[in-house]
Amino acid sequence: MPQDQDIVKGATLLLQCNRNKVLYNNIVRNPEKLKEKLIYELRKHLAYRLDGLTLQQVAVMDKKVTTEVAATIATAQKAAETPLKGQRADHNQLPADVQNLFFEAHDIMVTMRSLHEKLKLMSADKPCERYTHLKELLALHDRYRKCYNTYDGYDTAEAKADGNQPTESKENAADPDELAKAIGTYRGYIVTNIDKLADFVANGKTSKADRLREKMQSRFDECKRLNVNFEAETLEKLLQLGIS
Repeated sequence: MPQDQDIVKGATLLLQCNRNKVLYNNIVRNPEKLKEKLIYELRKHLAYRLDGLTLQQVAVMDKKVTTEVAATIATAQKAAETPLKGQRADHNQLPADVQNLFFEAHDIMVTMRSLHEKLKLMSADKPCERYTHLKELLALHDRYRKCYNTYDGYDTAEAKADGNQPTESKENAADPDELAKAIGTYRGYIVTNIDKLADFVANGKTSKADRLREKMQSRFDECKRLNVNFEAETLEKLLQLGIS
């Protein structure tokens, strides 16, 4: 039957992916009975095959990505425990777009930690079943390193010589326009996410609440350092949500 021939073709394709001859023989002998099993197995391999990878390459990728990310998370944790919490000493003197790279990296780290923990729970799964998460983690890690490399590597002396460094104010802060832009970004993020965080808390979405709270807290800390004022009602809501 034509349908059975398609199933056999699918089984052949699966054999090329996983080299499981026992499963291949079983599908060929019972194509209709094992059709759903075949579809399930093929879907596990589809993503990495579309990306031009072999199962062996995915296994190597798995080990490399999880090891590198674990090291990055450990380094970030140590930095977070320092007085500056990973920020440069001249953070407030940097242009707003460079300052924002620090917060973008922070947000990425929150997501990376969550995804890395999820992969730990999937440690018994095969690399092909972990691939989509590994691919996402790799992209996050690459973006994180790019943000931090740009942030840490920004040369204020060179930028000033090129005429791109904001002039310091009496408060030793960034250019007023840049500072106002940064404050607006931090403040806006906090205010617009209060209701979202409250909803996560009310509905018992603990992991989502924790991630969002951490992001909001980092921006609130920056606002406090810049002496940004919030309405009493907003501060009360933030306090109730664990942000202070």
